[in-house]
Amino acid sequence: MDTNPGTPIPRSEIDAAGLRSMAHAALHRVFDARRDPIIVDTRGGAASVLSSADGLAKAFELTGQDDRHVAVVVESESLDVGLCWEAWNNLVLGRQRSVVMVVIGEFRHRPFADLRITYFGPVDDPAVLESALRHAKSHGGPVVVHLVGGSPAAPRPLTGRDAVASEWADVLGGELVAHAERRIDIVAVTAATAGPTGLGPFAERFPERMFDVGAGEQHAVTSAAGLALGGTHPVVGLGSTGLSRALDQILMDVALLALPVTFVLARSEAAPPQRANHHGSRELALLGMVPGLRVGAPRDGASLRRLVAQALTHDVGPTALRLPEGAVPEEIPVIERIDGVDVVHQPPGECAALLVAVGPCVAAAVAAARLLAARGVVARVVDPRWVLPVPEALLKLADGHRLVVTIEDGLAHAGFGAALSAALRASGIDVPVRGLGVPHRLVTDSAIARSVLRHLEAGRSAG
Repeated sequence: MDTNPGTPIPRSEIDAAGLRSMAHAALHRVFDARRDPIIVDTRGGAASVLSSADGLAKAFELTGQDDRHVAVVVESESLDVGLCWEAWNNLVLGRQRSVVMVVIGEFRHRPFADLRITYFGPVDDPAVLESALRHAKSHGGPVVVHLVGGSPAAPRPLTGRDAVASEWADVLGGELVAHAERRIDIVAVTAATAGPTGLGPFAERFPERMFDVGAGEQHAVTSAAGLALGGTHPVVGLGSTGLSRALDQILMDVALLALPVTFVLARSEAAPPQRANHHGSRELALLGMVPGLRVGAPRDGASLRRLVAQALTHDVGPTALRLPEGAVPEEIPVIERIDGVDVVHQPPGECAALLVAVGPCVAAAVAAARLLAARGVVARVVDPRWVLPVPEALLKLADGHRLVVTIEDGLAHAGFGAALSAALRASGIDVPVRGLGVPHRLVTDSAIARSVLRHLEAGRSAG
């Protein structure tokens, strides 16, 4: 087996999906999965699988199970993640621990010789792959088997380079480019998510002002902090999964210095169960811990454009814009704007309930208010747009209502609803707050209406 990283093996025309299938099939032929763990990243944690493998190998060594092996499948994009390098530095210390790492795809550099990790590849043939895995298994220490193929099977949403932008991303991308045409200080940074975060058009129009750092969210944020210190206004595109990894940098390197950095957070909604690793439902709970950070949630295209313009002119402290996935809904017009809070539904009569909706939940709140009207209950619907910190105007609006209901696609117990409830208590405003969100129930218009009716009827019974 050629272990020289500079001598490639001729490739066959196998696509990216085929590479993964080929790797899994070969691993199960070479290793006994009942005894030898085969770890594949299915949680969106990028290079975390390498650290898991390091821990398992150490556990086997400590418990005298030296005949057991650990196999790992990792995408090449993960090699940009800082956790990956922390794992490499520890894996090389275990010279007798059998850890076989299958790296799928091309990458910019091959550091394995410098790290003293044995390298087999590149490999693109199933028979050669199986032979390489058997050599790696018998090697007795950390080994990398590098698997490559021909043309990619399909656009790769992780890189953002070929992904088809959603309509939300289209709106943001167009608005950002329009502002950047007039302002040379606007720059963009992305952690391999240019497409989903709407930064693709910016990259095409201003390639010299666009920095794609790969799957390294922590570096992206702190690099953006440096850009802001240098007099620019960075727009940082992150996926929801990457937000939690970069939270420390957002807090320590951006917020504590009150730097003007705008974060665009893709997939900011409660995704279906099969995409639980990319849920955006935790965003408001996480971002609520960052002092001085303003968080905006658009309900439609018009409100997104307005939020982008306001974020780019905010020069004291960071801002974050939640960007849902999929089609942009029809515009929901503003009836009245009260100190930045949009009133979007105001029926005649004395309002019993105030429905406060976040971003794409506004349409469901309006539908719920109409259902309530049919039951004789008058409910006003407002959209704060800038949801964190809780606007002072929203506290004044809440005063005088019998019930406040928050509707969000985030965690009800730790998101916007919890923040509003705490702010009302701190202001001495005595009004009950009912928070609807994830994971308590699906946020539908009928569920909202039933909840409002139940609590109003309970209030009447108590009175």
